Amino acid sequence: MLKKINFRISKIKIMKIVIPPIFDSKSKYNFLPSYIFQNITLNVGAFNYFVVRLFLGILKILVKIRLQAITIASHAQYKRFLPQEVVDNVYTREAENYEWKHHRTTNFRDTWWRRIAAFYILNLARERSWNKIKILDLGTGIGLSLEEAFKIFKDTSLEVEAVGLDYNTSMLEQANKVTLPRMARNGLLENNKKEILFVRGDARNLRGIEEKKNGFSYFNNGEFDFITLVCGAGGIHLPLEAFIEQLNVLKDGGYLIVIDIHRPLFHLNEHWPRLLRFFDTNLFQYLGWKEITMPLVLRDLWGWLDPTPLFYLLPLTTDIKNSTGFAINYFEVISEKWWFNLPVITTGRLILKKKKYSQDELFNRVKVQNELFNSLK
Repeated sequence: MLKKINFRISKIKIMKIVIPPIFDSKSKYNFLPSYIFQNITLNVGAFNYFVVRLFLGILKILVKIRLQAITIASHAQYKRFLPQEVVDNVYTREAENYEWKHHRTTNFRDTWWRRIAAFYILNLARERSWNKIKILDLGTGIGLSLEEAFKIFKDTSLEVEAVGLDYNTSMLEQANKVTLPRMARNGLLENNKKEILFVRGDARNLRGIEEKKNGFSYFNNGEFDFITLVCGAGGIHLPLEAFIEQLNVLKDGGYLIVIDIHRPLFHLNEHWPRLLRFFDTNLFQYLGWKEITMPLVLRDLWGWLDPTPLFYLLPLTTDIKNSTGFAINYFEVISEKWWFNLPVITTGRLILKKKKYSQDELFNRVKVQNELFNSLK
């Protein structure tokens, strides 16, 4: 009898949590990592689950107070990507406080993400012996990525012409009124050598092919050596159209650099301080992602949906007419120390290079990209 009771108690104590895959596709693609198609099952103790939920509940309240987050109730009806007007309203609301809130949201990690993108550019330019480059910074916001990049470029002989593009006029007003004068005061700008222009534009229509609107800037095919997209991918409506535009305005051999939030890799265990090892780290990461990062920080505060799928969709972008596509130059997923200095949030870093492909390869890439996109829930 005692054995039966112990057996039942042990069964009650173990809980199974199934984490859905990034893509709900039954097809197999040998060139894509298997983890994006797999369910992850966590076997956790009931007490551990209770403790984690309690801790995260308290943390959620503290985060909400710290960020002064405002819920966007209309998000519930959008399952894939948000309409442009929803995202635009968020950034109009947040423009004046964007710098402070973004630093707080990322535990001040965003400054180094922007600098990392600049180091990537610097290293790739040296590798290609480029002495003069032109950069397009998409979703530039108030211009923080370009400001940090020019700090890196300041002590080099590299000549840089940069365009910071954003859809939101309030953010651009802050870029021109606050960030640009600050860069000038700090000696980051130099006529004909290191210059920046902040302009309004639509990432889905960079070349003005669909239509040309008054007050928007447009660009030529093959105009840029580098495109950067730092902390902006999750807010782009109709991202596949935006990907094609990015591919086309890059020069042949040009690079697209993306740094953004990535869903934690739940099949890899984190190493935590000994004091906190009674936590199930994967459970903590999953519930933190599901109940704080996604709904509170990404969705409610910044008007984003999960950027993770874009790291796997973007490399498949093609231009069949010109026989070009992206090749992965570099990709990694990094665990970042955020709240309470714990490694609970991950970021992805992706560098893509524009290159030529055969027609057969291009058609196959289009097919796979569409299948993956349509498998998103």
